[in-house]
Amino acid sequence: MFRTAGMSGTAVAAVCTIAAIILAPAMPAGAFTNVKQGDTMPAFSLEDTDGAAVSSGDMGGKVAVIAFFREGPSTAKALKRINRSFEANKDKAVGYYGIYLGKGGADAAKALGGEGGAAFPVLVGTEEVYAAFGVKALPTTAFFDKDGKLVHF
Repeated sequence: MFRTAGMSGTAVAAVCTIAAIILAPAMPAGAFTNVKQGDTMPAFSLEDTDGAAVSSGDMGGKVAVIAFFREGPSTAKALKRINRSFEANKDKAVGYYGIYLGKGGADAAKALGGEGGAAFPVLVGTEEVYAAFGVKALPTTAFFDKDGKLVHF
């Protein structure tokens, strides 16, 4: 399902390690109840803030960094950290996605993160998708390897 075109295993591991260091403050221990380290990413399909459909299958072929968030004071800080990591890695085989669950849907998701918002695609989440992952702490960031397995949260 997931493949990393043009990146060695060492390069993929390096990108994950760098991103994990940058984003570490946004990752509480045990952020999920239904997905554990080594588990496959749950299948889902959501719309981005422009109304385009994006599915977990679209994240194949690269490491996936997924930020789960809703409105709140810690969200802007977390999005700034993720934006920095996205900018540093956007030319690599790493996909960044936000999944927003909160009031106001797409319009509210676009406004988060302050000026410019998120530099990466933000999907409008549903209770069902959050339940599939078992999200219990927000904001939180998860890293899935090229095979779609959770490697870090």
